[in-house]
Amino acid sequence: QDLKQQQDLCELMRKSNNKKFIILSRGVVPGWLAPFQLSGLMTVFKARDLLFDIPTIAKIFEKYNVSISKTDISELYKQSHGYPVAISYVVKRMSLGEKYDLAMDCAVRQDVYMYFEDAVFNRFDISTRRFLLELAPFEFFGPELAKMVSGDKNAGEILDFLQKNTTMMLYENVNKARFWPQFRDFLMWKAERTYTTEQLQTLYNRGGLYYELHDDYARALECYSKSGDHKKISEILTKNSKLNQGIGRYTDVEKYYRALPEKEILESPSLMQGMCMLSALCNDYAESEKWYRALCDF
Repeated sequence: QDLKQQQDLCELMRKSNNKKFIILSRGVVPGWLAPFQLSGLMTVFKARDLLFDIPTIAKIFEKYNVSISKTDISELYKQSHGYPVAISYVVKRMSLGEKYDLAMDCAVRQDVYMYFEDAVFNRFDISTRRFLLELAPFEFFGPELAKMVSGDKNAGEILDFLQKNTTMMLYENVNKARFWPQFRDFLMWKAERTYTTEQLQTLYNRGGLYYELHDDYARALECYSKSGDHKKISEILTKNSKLNQGIGRYTDVEKYYRALPEKEILESPSLMQGMCMLSALCNDYAESEKWYRALCDF
């Protein structure tokens, strides 16, 4: 991180034509090393390049004299995505006589989570750890969502730090990112053990509000559904039915209609109309007629 050390290292690499340097980091290539990459003098291997394929997994088991069927290797590859740490845990357990099955898969998943916790998560300060856990419930996020969910006005700066110093995030565009799937699974596992049910519901509610303000009703409904806020679901469905009259829009949100208590539906003409339409679309004409009569009575 020291500017003088960066300059000294660059100078050393330029002068050392007869040597090769290997630089390891959990972060991305920093700007002061970019000239070596752009000139073709430096080869960069990313996390995806280090994942094991099926033939490599087979060779590893062979090297450690551990017998495993081709079917189990395929299943292991499917479950681990070729992640080296997970593979190494499986090899270790099988070398001790354990059988590869669902129970081992769960145990190895726990092993990997413990590894993530020690090697990655616990190395951050408490505020950054909290920030990561609060973003975990959301598949995609950017500075604005991060600020609303975490309540941290410095959310953009934290995201910038994580972008520069880690490779835990994948980017859809400059302002839209997501966690590596395996790391997000870990964060959700950690969040469920750190936060109460009420605290997690609050996070989903904040996310739902963000999506609602941006007219992304599908994601808003998903968040409010996970928070258990039926009142907000009713409001969104009513708003959505007024904005989108096409029948396809009803089928897109069918599961949210079905999840509402009947008492709440009976209090809203728009929701009764939606249930009437949905029932007809599902060829349940008796149910459709029931909601039509309820709407007439209302």
